[in-house]
Amino acid sequence: MLYNLPPTLLFCIPFCTSLSFSLSFRETTCVASSPSSMDSQGDHKPGPVGKGAAGDEYKKPQVVLVDGLLVMPGTLRHWEKIKSFQARPDDIFIASYPKSGLMWTTQVMNMIKLHGDVEAYKVDKTLIPFLEFCRPDEEPAVEKINNLPSPRVINIHAPISHISKSILENKCKVICILRNPKDVAVSFYHFHTFNNMLPNPGTWSEFLQNFMIGKVGFNSWFDHVKGWWSLREQPNIFFLFYEEMKKVGNSKGKGMVYEIGRL
Repeated sequence: MLYNLPPTLLFCIPFCTSLSFSLSFRETTCVASSPSSMDSQGDHKPGPVGKGAAGDEYKKPQVVLVDGLLVMPGTLRHWEKIKSFQARPDDIFIASYPKSGLMWTTQVMNMIKLHGDVEAYKVDKTLIPFLEFCRPDEEPAVEKINNLPSPRVINIHAPISHISKSILENKCKVICILRNPKDVAVSFYHFHTFNNMLPNPGTWSEFLQNFMIGKVGFNSWFDHVKGWWSLREQPNIFFLFYEEMKKVGNSKGKGMVYEIGRL
């Protein structure tokens, strides 16, 4: 019953319940980093402030709190539209905490939608929109999604506490992806260092502490996973594990692709 987490992720709990592991974690995980990316104590330095297309530097944004959820400023501006989004019964959602394999699964779904036509995918790589994604200089994705024909496939990062109620009320099909939190934390940190639309993560130790207490975008990994896992008995919710997706050569990996295709 500990954390009520999936069996394949329970082994992570002793590792993640204390910040005391941070030094050994840093040593084993960051060993491949170049010396220029480390400070004198062996900790990661944050990435650059950010550079625009013309090479001019600008301050990276900060996450903001809206309805108890930490999101980016662009998402905040259109939060009411995102919150009031109306799902259709035949919608398919790909749900995950950040850096858990959502884009990988999106690639698979894109190819399924295109019947394996690689050339067609090269023309448009944004076939599956991201509900919460909002660039400062573009219209919010939610408006584009509202105009898409059915059946729609939509990406979401929000925990179940902050998704549109219509998703569960309409019993929409959801592919939920789960990944080892140790790898999520490392990937999320590095994603912050080079993505100019995300906050400066600080050092690895600082980011790790924020990750552990849920003071990063989309809040706590633990709460996110517990929330979705609580729906595991519902027939319209299909779970994928990042680590098992990598086993594409075995029958289990092929079975996962088959199950996604059936959706």
